[in-house]
Amino acid sequence: MSAKLTEGEQSTQVTLYERPLRGKPSEFYATVSSQKPLFEIEASSQERVTKDFESFREKRLISSLEKIQTSRIELSGKPIGDQAVTIQKADESWTAPQESQEINKQFVDALLDKLAGKRIKNFLNRAPRADQDQSIKLSLEGDSDKKKAQFLFWKDNKDQLYARDLSRNAREIYLLDSQLTKALPWSRSQLFKSSAPEVEAPQKKNESDSSSE
Repeated sequence: MSAKLTEGEQSTQVTLYERPLRGKPSEFYATVSSQKPLFEIEASSQERVTKDFESFREKRLISSLEKIQTSRIELSGKPIGDQAVTIQKADESWTAPQESQEINKQFVDALLDKLAGKRIKNFLNRAPRADQDQSIKLSLEGDSDKKKAQFLFWKDNKDQLYARDLSRNAREIYLLDSQLTKALPWSRSQLFKSSAPEVEAPQKKNESDSSSE
């Protein structure tokens, strides 16, 4: 196995060799570019240097920097309703100028946190077709009004979550974990603060009050 590490204009080639031993664990050695020394690698480190391609892939839908720079979010799809919801950042809060209700800041912040977490469980070539009743389209933009990310999320009949990156030409599908399923708004009302008035609990009568009646 070989790996090429590049930093600026300099690159280093690392090649790993395995020496099988009869009745014993294999021994591993490595060379670095054109250097003559042959380095022996400890058996306990073998798993760290023999990872497959999938192990090196990014498991986040967006980076931490993209999360911080996001200033506009647009959500659409059957769960959101006939009209898309556009959310904009104002200072340290979130607003929806076209909506009469106040945005649930905690819900939006939690959604961005989950998008920036390691939520991709697997990369697939095929997956169940998106159900329009269980599909959400999400777009993120920064201060430059340029779309930073655009995803289509959908669930199958077992509530398993999938996504496709619409900002890329690749038709690859992501299999996602359940934490992101819970963070997405599967009803429009989740995006807004509850407008229901708080109801005070009835006060319990004191024994002295009941005895005096």
